[in-house]
Amino acid sequence: MSVKEIADLEDDQHEFEGAVTDLDTNNQTFKIGPVEVAYSGASIDKDDDQKFENGSWVEVYGRFENSVFNAVKVELEDDNDYKDTEVEGVLTWVNQDKTQIEINGRIRAEVTAKTEFDDGEKSDLKMGRWVEVDLQAQGDTLWAKDIEFDDEQGEKAEDFELKGNASSVDQVKSQFELDGKTIIVNAKTEFDDDLTMDKLDGEAIDVEGVIINSEYVAKEIERQD
Repeated sequence: MSVKEIADLEDDQHEFEGAVTDLDTNNQTFKIGPVEVAYSGASIDKDDDQKFENGSWVEVYGRFENSVFNAVKVELEDDNDYKDTEVEGVLTWVNQDKTQIEINGRIRAEVTAKTEFDDGEKSDLKMGRWVEVDLQAQGDTLWAKDIEFDDEQGEKAEDFELKGNASSVDQVKSQFELDGKTIIVNAKTEFDDDLTMDKLDGEAIDVEGVIINSEYVAKEIERQD
């Protein structure tokens, strides 16, 4: 999550950027990190094919009133905005065969045979590594043309893998319980083996994910072998 003042708006207005959690469409509130955002009076700026849901990456404009951020505009970000650009940040997810990565909990990219590596190699793709990535368009997706590792940044994230039977599935909050942990599901979570949120309760599953701000965020969910 990042916060900054907006120079071209009124002095008391600010901008937040981050992933939506705890979306409540009835009361028209959600959270970015620990901050509650009220959007009942806000315009929603998004493409026709975009869904406003938990996990959506947004920029919100507005002002604080007590502990609540009252938004006047909510703008959904699109991965297409990152085509033909270089981004820098932490790897917040790497799949098992290292063919997909996620940067800053936001940007997904494919790692292909054409991907080049600087100051490291493909086996160095691990959660928490700080990288600079040259992103290119590949149809409707992004692929990493070049990945440069920056060891001076240190470890920034922690991954996890948990196995067990899912319980206490809450589709409203997009979360469930597994091995004594609350697992959060968002728009970036990938379900395998025809699993969905409404099929999880009682299922023996294997979950891989990342710990962000002490929260367990699922990246891949599949049935146990």
